[in-house]
Amino acid sequence: MFKPIAGNTLIWINAHTHEPLRSFYYFGVLVGLALYNSVNIRLNLPLAFYKQLLDRRADASDFRAMFPDLAHGLDQLLEYPGDVETDICSTYSVSDMYLGEAIEQPLIEGGNDIVVTNETRQQYVKDYIEFVLHKSMEQQMGAIRNGFMAVMAGWAVNLCTPAELQVMICGRDDIDLSTMKPSAAYIGYEESDDTIQHLWRFLDSLDDEGKRNFLLFVSGSARVPLGGLQSLHFTIQRAEHTNFSRLPTAMTCFNRLVLPAYPTEELLRQRVQTAIDNAQGFGLV
Repeated sequence: MFKPIAGNTLIWINAHTHEPLRSFYYFGVLVGLALYNSVNIRLNLPLAFYKQLLDRRADASDFRAMFPDLAHGLDQLLEYPGDVETDICSTYSVSDMYLGEAIEQPLIEGGNDIVVTNETRQQYVKDYIEFVLHKSMEQQMGAIRNGFMAVMAGWAVNLCTPAELQVMICGRDDIDLSTMKPSAAYIGYEESDDTIQHLWRFLDSLDDEGKRNFLLFVSGSARVPLGGLQSLHFTIQRAEHTNFSRLPTAMTCFNRLVLPAYPTEELLRQRVQTAIDNAQGFGLV
C-alpha cells in the first residue's frame, strides 16, 4: 500500500500496488477511529497526506520536502542555460521503479516520445509535480479520505489545518518527560521518597531516543499526545514484591509504571534502562 521515499524517512502511497481500493478505505477508517478515540498512531507520512485527507491541494513546497533530490533535479532543468532538448533529452514522462523494473509514465498523450524543450520545461515541471502528488494515486487517496470521513463526518475536523490534524493523529515529536512530573500520581510512594527522586533524575538524563523508549514503555506510544504529556496522568505504583532482580512493569492502558523500591539509584537505572530497551508497544509504520 505504501512505499518508502528514497533519501527520506517518510513513506508515500504506492500507485502501483495490487491492493484493492477497499484496503485503502479501511486504512482511512482506522485513522479516523484513532483520531475519534484520541489514540495516537505513528504514520511516517508527509504533511501532503494530511492536506489531501482534508481535501486540500499539496503543492511544490510539499514536493520539495518529500523529494529533495528530485526537486533539485527539476531546479537544474529549469535553470539550465543551454538547449534542454538536445543536451538533456528528457521525455515528457515520469520515471518510476516497480518490482525492480523502470517504468515510464507519460504526463500527456504520447509523452514518452515527446522531448522536453526550453519552451515546455516550466509546464513539464508543473505537470510532473501534479502527477506525483495527485494524479498517480488519486483513487487510493480518495478511498482513504472516504474511509476517514466515514468516521469523522460531522465533526469539526475540516476546521483544522493539515499540521494540526497531523499532531492530533500522530502526536508530537518533542518529548520533555519533566512535564509529566506536576501531574504525576503515586501509589505506595510519596513524591519525596528516594526511589521517586532517583527515577526523575534518571529520566532527566535520558537522550531523545531514551525518552521515546520510556514513553513507549509506559503508554504504548512513543509520541506526545495533543494535550501534552501532562494529559497522560502518569502514575508510579510501588511494586508489592521486594525481588530487586525483577524489572519494572507497565500498565499502558493506564499510563502506570509499577516500580520496585530499588535500594540504590544505580540499580534503579540499570533495571529501568533494561525494561525500556526491550519494550514493545503499539504502532503503525
